Amino acid sequence: MELFELWLSIFAAAVPPTVKRPLILVMDGCGSLYSSAIIEHATKLQVVLVCLPANATHLFQPLDVAVFASFKGKLRVLVNEFLDEGEAGSYSIDKATAVSIACMAWKGCKFATNVKSGFEVCGLFPLSLVNMQHRMDIYTRNGTPADIRLAAWLQAEPAIRREILTLPLPATKSKGRKRKTAPVSG
Repeated sequence: MELFELWLSIFAAAVPPTVKRPLILVMDGCGSLYSSAIIEHATKLQVVLVCLPANATHLFQPLDVAVFASFKGKLRVLVNEFLDEGEAGSYSIDKATAVSIACMAWKGCKFATNVKSGFEVCGLFPLSLVNMQHRMDIYTRNGTPADIRLAAWLQAEPAIRREILTLPLPATKSKGRKRKTAPVSG
């Protein structure tokens, strides 16, 4: 039995039997988690695996979008406050202080609220194509607000496609007269 199969068994057993089956497990699109044995095991446990697009967890994974973003924001503020209060020119934090700051940031997060809003913002629950498309739009704009127009020089995607990802044209034959050569031997 693979480690993930064991984890699925523990997950299914941890959910009270009063919860209606099938269970839905939203996961990232990491290919190493999937095999026919895992899918069969999940089916046997009445667990439906819903896979997010690969390499898109920053867009659609509720923890990345709502929980970790909130934690990182609070952590950034607390670290900056600590550095501002410290000696001028000192940009180091010892381990004990770093752990203390991380604990304060963690305690300052409203996890129950953030987890619920994370699923909604990502469009996973309640299911919302509008919210999912909004997340994709943020990604395609590289995080810039919708009302800001990108400068012409920021049009990187077409330039990359044209200049880097395009194969060079095959060599063309000269349209001029062909030179004829003859071997010269003495």
